[in-house]
Amino acid sequence: MDYYLRLKGEQVGPYPKEDIQGWLNAGHVKPDDLAWYEGCSDWIKIHEIPDIKVQVVGHASESDLTPPFDAYEGSEPFIFISYAHKDSELVYKEILELHQSGYKIWYDEGIEASNEWPEEIANAVIGCAVFLVFISPRSTASVNCRNEINLALNEGKSFLAVHLEESNLPPGLRLRMGDLQAILRFRLTRDRYLKKIHGTLDQLLGIKSKAVNPQGIEGVKQAPVEPSGKVMAQAIQSESPRSKSWVWAGAWFIPLVFIMLGLFFWIFQNGTMEIVQETGTGNQTVEGSENETHASNLETTQPKSPVTGGASVSIRSREKIKIESMQEGQPRLYDSKPIRKIEGFSRRLYNWQFTSIPQRKVITYEIRVQKEGYIYCFGNPGSEAKVRALFKESYSAWEAVKDDIRGRMIVSCFRKYCEVGEVLHLTGFEIQLAAKEIGLGP
Repeated sequence: MDYYLRLKGEQVGPYPKEDIQGWLNAGHVKPDDLAWYEGCSDWIKIHEIPDIKVQVVGHASESDLTPPFDAYEGSEPFIFISYAHKDSELVYKEILELHQSGYKIWYDEGIEASNEWPEEIANAVIGCAVFLVFISPRSTASVNCRNEINLALNEGKSFLAVHLEESNLPPGLRLRMGDLQAILRFRLTRDRYLKKIHGTLDQLLGIKSKAVNPQGIEGVKQAPVEPSGKVMAQAIQSESPRSKSWVWAGAWFIPLVFIMLGLFFWIFQNGTMEIVQETGTGNQTVEGSENETHASNLETTQPKSPVTGGASVSIRSREKIKIESMQEGQPRLYDSKPIRKIEGFSRRLYNWQFTSIPQRKVITYEIRVQKEGYIYCFGNPGSEAKVRALFKESYSAWEAVKDDIRGRMIVSCFRKYCEVGEVLHLTGFEIQLAAKEIGLGP
């Protein structure tokens, strides 16, 4: 059975119960928001829908576990913790040890339902110095965890994954996390694990490792480190008379070398020069005076930069589609009341275009790529299974970039790099496209 929702005075939907449960878990809707289904005499609250479970917003555990400490608030570098709420009991033990070791830890300790959960999580990810995710089958299946991972990677954050147990990463995560640092917690003893995670976090945070005494034996004292000038003076005083003579010879020889080098470069710069560049196929000789260059020859050997901008596409659809420029306030669903609009977007999408569509419709696109680059698909396609059905065999090639396009009920946002001549077929509920240039085909 599908349900309609009333959000900010607007009726939206219908949506399956699974989608509503996911939005409730993520904080996009509240338990007291209104819902209605066919045959119901009046609006009811979401928490009154049969089989709907009300959970603490965010990653907090379904159990009555008490967060072990307050999340860090301050201006010093901190570590963001990403985890599945079902792993809370184990994760709490791990992060408590890090907290007691002096690391600044931010984690979701049960954000108030009145707060903007996605905004607070996103700000913490963007502001962290290191992103630490605890991997398990529960976290890889969590939409929230995947969104946090993708945001951290898009922001270029220092990244560390701790595998609590053996887990198979979905294709999209495997593609993005394959070359990143990871610790297989389930294969290590407790001591080896703590040594490894502390050392890795210190490296990512730029903290110098603690000094270790010789052979790691307790009670063995190291000689105190003297200031460099004092050490050098003591070293010279301990030298024999013969070694002192070498020091004096070196003191005369080094300035002489610099004088000779200076004379050589003066002669070199005032004459002609010959530069021989060895390549894989032979030698190339370039002759000329001081001011002559051969940039034109070098340009032909430079590799072509990869395209990172937007694609140009031609689309066809059964529904009436409008093409709008990517600007805040532009209508997303042109016949909705009130009008749903673009509320924000990444600066890299400036001067792009997007499809404005009718509301409550399953939209079908045929997309033909005319110029290589990225295209975006965004909106509210529904559950994970429906997202897979939307992208079909190209599912693993689509990258989640949730915050690149923002607006009410934009639950998902993905992008894909496309080659010239590529043809895509997408079908989904209220899905929209964005590209550098969009043309409507016949």
